[in-house]
Formats: sequence, structure tokens, C-alpha cells
Amino acid sequence: VALVASTSTGQKGTGWLVSDRHIVTNEHVVRGGTAAAVLVQFSDGTVEKIQRVTVDALTDIAVLTLQRAVSHAPLKIDKAVPDIGTRVCA
Repeated sequence: VALVASTSTGQKGTGWLVSDRHIVTNEHVVRGGTAAAVLVQFSDGTVEKIQRVTVDALTDIAVLTLQRAVSHAPLKIDKAVPDIGTRVCA
């Protein structure tokens, strides 16, 4: 999990690493900003720049492509269908 911040709008939110170069966050966190204005900060304090921002305003999802690969471990995503009543977070 990482902090996502838009320096042009002041918006901040969280995102999670899904590969060595991709962060998923909410579209409203990066809305109105450009890739050059979005920064990602990991828990160890490292800050990464963004190469591209891809958004879907309808589902409020954004995928950020980092300028370089990072060594942080991506979040493991379980592809199995959860049982009814399984606690999830969004």
C-alpha cells in the first residue's frame, strides 16, 4: 500500500502495487492532475514518479504506471470467488 498524491490538486489517497510498475488507486484521487503532478510514496519513504495515468471515472478506478520498476512486493490478489459472508475491504 502506498500514498498517492497529486501536487496540482492537493488530493491524496491510497493505492496498492499490483505489479512492479503499476499502482491501482481511485480516479477521484488523481482527477484533474497529470502524470507529472502525481507522486507515489511507499512506507519506506521512497517516492516514485508516474509515467502514465489511466482512469475510468465511471468505476472510480485509476491505474498509475510508474516511471521505473520498484522492488516492493505487489499485493497478492486472490482470483478465487469468495464465499458469501467473507469480509472484504475496498
